[in-house]
Amino acid sequence: MGTFLKQYGLFVSLIILCLIIALPTPEGLTIAGHRMLGLLVFSVILWMTECTSYPVSAAIIITLMVLLLGFAPDMAQTRKIYRHI
Repeated sequence: MGTFLKQYGLFVSLIILCLIIALPTPEGLTIAGHRMLGLLVFSVILWMTECTSYPVSAAIIITLMVLLLGFAPDMAQTRKIYRHI
């Protein structure tokens, strides 16, 4: 089992990240906060399986953080966009 996780740990952590992001956002938590909790779980799995080196995992985490926060909708802006509907 250890070899499986070392080989496929990145894919397993990405699948779990996608599952967490697909869950509904809990009440009182922002979308960005929800995504960062998913990224925390992703990071822990990535580090526990040791499927990548620490510098590579840091680059992956920073890239995902930029992408997940960059594409997180701002609720104040969506009200302006959908005001005409």
